[in-house]
Amino acid sequence: MDHCVKRCVDKLEELLEAGLLCEMFPDAKAEVAKELCRQRKFNGDILPHFAEKHTSVLALPDCSYLTEEDLLSAFGQCQGPGLDQVNLGFCGRGMSDQTLATLSTDSSNIRELTLEGCYRLSDNGIEAMLKNLNKLETLDLSSCTRITSKTVRNIVRYAGNTMLVLRLRTAAQLSGEDFLPIAELKHLESLCISENRRVDDGSLIRIISEAGSKLQSLNMAGCTELTDKLVSAVAECCPHLEVGHISL
Repeated sequence: MDHCVKRCVDKLEELLEAGLLCEMFPDAKAEVAKELCRQRKFNGDILPHFAEKHTSVLALPDCSYLTEEDLLSAFGQCQGPGLDQVNLGFCGRGMSDQTLATLSTDSSNIRELTLEGCYRLSDNGIEAMLKNLNKLETLDLSSCTRITSKTVRNIVRYAGNTMLVLRLRTAAQLSGEDFLPIAELKHLESLCISENRRVDDGSLIRIISEAGSKLQSLNMAGCTELTDKLVSAVAECCPHLEVGHISL
């Protein structure tokens, strides 16, 4: 697969000229976009070919050099009921509250959304998005430095009945108490709050005692205030846990 993806990147101009890129399966096309981003070859001129109408997957990870205008133009092309998975991790300067609102307004069927490292997003922008996406199952807000406990509460308020996977890695601005609303996510299967050094045993034990029964994956690596007390609580409260990362 890796070889095929790199081959497509090398021959991208020929694929575009022949009209073959639009015939790729969405997942394969997303992999090509990721490789272009990795090689820093993705730009505003290429973007429209990866944000076509009726696409189900939009993957633009690490496109920090795309402008807000680039993203708004792309969303105008691809947003709609068929859009299911969106990865905009580290689309830093281009991803504002307004940009996110534009994406979510007419794409209410998005189930998976990655916004890791989108440092311009605020509580208000996340709340507006959550109001629009009532089928959201996977959300990654890691390294979103402007969000506060209000966003954690709103995740529960608007997506409490659908959320299965939540990632809030490296949220240094949040305390252990700020994470407590997660305890109300009764359907949660995967939780990542790694690299949050203000999280302690007390807050996490309260979370997993309420929301741990269905957890299959729990990542708390880098949470340096945790002790053996938490390990015992995880063993008791998370009977279905398959993957666990804890730093002691």
